[in-house]
Amino acid sequence: MDSLLAIAEANISARMEQISISSNNVANMSTTGYRSSVMVEPSFEHTYRQAVGQVNTSHYSHVDFTPGNIRATGRSLDFALAGNGFFKLETPGGELLTRNGQFSIAEGGQLVGPNNWPVSLVGQIDALDRDLDVKQDGRIFSKGEEVARFEIVTAESSQIQEVAPGLYRVREGSVQGHATPQLLQSHLEASNVNLLGEMQKMMSAVRSIESSQKVLRNYDALMDTAITTLGEF
Repeated sequence: MDSLLAIAEANISARMEQISISSNNVANMSTTGYRSSVMVEPSFEHTYRQAVGQVNTSHYSHVDFTPGNIRATGRSLDFALAGNGFFKLETPGGELLTRNGQFSIAEGGQLVGPNNWPVSLVGQIDALDRDLDVKQDGRIFSKGEEVARFEIVTAESSQIQEVAPGLYRVREGSVQGHATPQLLQSHLEASNVNLLGEMQKMMSAVRSIESSQKVLRNYDALMDTAITTLGEF
């Protein structure tokens, strides 16, 4: 009976984690280039073994890198990547990757992304202006002259860690240059969040929590009855 209670409690914990993950996904539906997180469910055997103290690991989540829809914006400093690949940002804490190509030009002519972090470019010498023409392979032209190139990179999904919505850190040495990027100027990529799917996951989690709570309440009632009965002897 104790293991049954432990399983019910473990299920409540897992379902609460699912609600947290889905809520975060829904909250970032409008975050450009955001990739939803997916909870990985352990098997029943694993859950049981954890409940009785035989294993310590539990559920976990991973990032779903399925591409989002790409839409035209008409803004020359918006960029989207068709297919795989990431833009690279230079931050005080090291390099981060993103699919969010909503950039701007800072004072001094530097192309910047979120938090005014510089976008990694190859070959830039002079300050950039807004009169940019960017080719699909990432080359940047101004007034007909090539002035720089986006440093588009790839990495194995297993090496990528999300550090903030739409921002990722990769294990050192795991980043590679993208040989054939597909860059679209004046476009942005939407998040890949499926609102209906996330709502269904949350409703299912709530029902599962209610069922587990019912098990716990019935167990408490059974124990109260047993104690009362024993007290009569």
